[in-house]
Amino acid sequence: MVWRFVKDIAGSGSLGDLGCHALDLCEFVTGEEYDKVFAHNGTFVHERRLLEGEGKGKVDVDDYSNIFVETKSGASFSFEISRFNYGRGNYQRMEIYGEKGAIVYHLDRIPGVDEIEICDETTGDKYVPLEIPEEFKVDQMQSFADIVNGCEDGLSATIEDGLRSQILLDAILEAAEKGTWVKL
Repeated sequence: MVWRFVKDIAGSGSLGDLGCHALDLCEFVTGEEYDKVFAHNGTFVHERRLLEGEGKGKVDVDDYSNIFVETKSGASFSFEISRFNYGRGNYQRMEIYGEKGAIVYHLDRIPGVDEIEICDETTGDKYVPLEIPEEFKVDQMQSFADIVNGCEDGLSATIEDGLRSQILLDAILEAAEKGTWVKL
């Protein structure tokens, strides 16, 4: 039982730990602005062993979150966030479908490997792997060091981005609690 399972400290569970990154990434990649959200959250493990002493502590945050988002342009996104995707580790998958094709991004399907697949008329409507050019691969630790040293690339998150993310997470928690769409 650690702090991240206590709502008064963490605010939420898998949503805040994992979901915030997926939500931010999709908005960043697509350039779409979120307009309203609907969600269903739940908890699988209701008690966890205390780190010190004997006994168990109550878990009062989400272990999973299923989220639907509508953007201001009318595009729709869906997210499945969970701490309990057995055997998946930090696996993430993003699929984008458009009028002329689709692109799928995998993070850690193979541990430590980023993958992109595309499907369009040039691929015969079949998904084919796309080699990620070396200049587009990112070293997260180097990126962090660049920010600290004032050498960032202008794409780094800002305090305003963090505030927007927190407003989004609060709306998702409200939507899950009320069982209704919540406008941002």
